[in-house]
Amino acid sequence: MKRRAEPYCWAYCLITSAVVVGYVHGTSIGDTLKAGDQAISAGHYTSAVGLYSNAIRQDNASAVLFLKRAAAYINLSQYGQALRDYSMAIDLDSKHLQGYLHRGRLLRSTCDFSAAQDDFEKLLELKPSHKGAAKELSLLQQARQALEQALASKGSVTAAQSKSALAAVFDVAPNCVDAKLLQAEVMLDEKDFGGVVAMMGILLKGQPDNVQALFLRGKSYFYLDDQSMAKRHFGEALKYDPEHKPAQAEFSKVRKLYKHKAQAEEAEQNQDWAKAEQLYAAATFIDTAASLINTALWLGLCRTRWHLQLSESSVQACDTTLTLQPGLTEAIKYKARALLQSGQLDLALQTAKQAFEQQRSQELQQLVLEIEKAQKMAARKDYYKILGIAQTAQEREVKQSYREMARKYHPDKAESQGLTVQQAEAKFTDIAEAYEVLSDYDKRAAYDRGDDVEVQHNSGFPGGSFGHGFPGARTHFSFHFG
Repeated sequence: MKRRAEPYCWAYCLITSAVVVGYVHGTSIGDTLKAGDQAISAGHYTSAVGLYSNAIRQDNASAVLFLKRAAAYINLSQYGQALRDYSMAIDLDSKHLQGYLHRGRLLRSTCDFSAAQDDFEKLLELKPSHKGAAKELSLLQQARQALEQALASKGSVTAAQSKSALAAVFDVAPNCVDAKLLQAEVMLDEKDFGGVVAMMGILLKGQPDNVQALFLRGKSYFYLDDQSMAKRHFGEALKYDPEHKPAQAEFSKVRKLYKHKAQAEEAEQNQDWAKAEQLYAAATFIDTAASLINTALWLGLCRTRWHLQLSESSVQACDTTLTLQPGLTEAIKYKARALLQSGQLDLALQTAKQAFEQQRSQELQQLVLEIEKAQKMAARKDYYKILGIAQTAQEREVKQSYREMARKYHPDKAESQGLTVQQAEAKFTDIAEAYEVLSDYDKRAAYDRGDDVEVQHNSGFPGGSFGHGFPGARTHFSFHFG
């Protein structure tokens, strides 16, 4: 069936196109009109407009031709062109009842209530018994009241109530521009940015100079983090109305926000962490409702504050990022790093494992291993702390501190230090272990890396004896000062 239909479709389309551009000579207006009606029935509205236009060029004094083309325009949602054709039909025949009826319906559907009322009243003047006109006037009044109610309740009722009021408008005025603009504002409040873009896009096809539609669509693009389209729509709005204050403010805001973001990213790339942090922080205050772009800004703060070793504020920035976009792996990763940096190892490991489960990358696996190693190092004895020295201490400092600590905490002096003998023995043993590791180059290097280090675990210090034992104990504490 499809193979047989193709030649017919090709021939029909070719003939239709030829008629539209006027290449078929000798075609009567009746034939052209019939072809236009067939195009309408087939849903080929653009072709129908062309065919009716061709007929109008042959006879521009026929009100019927303008009415038919207006119907095709309505199917294409080109209401402005349809309205002009209805008006032309009425100009050609001032008593054309269908002209007034259809124009009045179109005007009512777009919420031009005063003009619609004039048409219906004119229709009743020409034919007082016209039932359609009376019905239309009733629907018009219903639509007018519904729109007034919706506009009056703007901002003072819930979104559900606003939608209900608008639904009543659309029941009788489906193409009401004011209602569509109000609906877009409700959708914007509900953060249905994609819906606003689609709805205002359709409206702008018929009214490309509608400033409010351009403004609302631009604002939605901004919240969708589409800088180019946002600026384009605000620019178009200002082209048609240079004094439109909201569009001016939004256009300025978009430029400022993305400028801050670009400068922050450049500073971060150049590892100027302080400048990047300052720029990211300033940008987050420009529009707190712009969640998509603010996610990127707070993530930038999360990273740069970690680089600046501002652990606590880095964690806070990461948490804000995750509030805006839950489950964002990059934010979870830097939160784990900041927690590691602040010494909150258990929470850091839990967070890093969460990130690794979401994205099994080598980088995140290494982070998990790094935190596990830090946990292991934190659980072992801190030999530097035991000797009271810095990790950068030289060999001479190690030895000097060891001597002082050994004298101070020798078990013989337990009482003077306010310790029991058992506490002094434990302290004394720790000092011996610390010195054994930190005075040996290889053992110290292994300890610093977090590797396991074998310690002899005896209680004696290397070298000569103090010669002091303890009653009831086998331990004999001895050391030398090298």
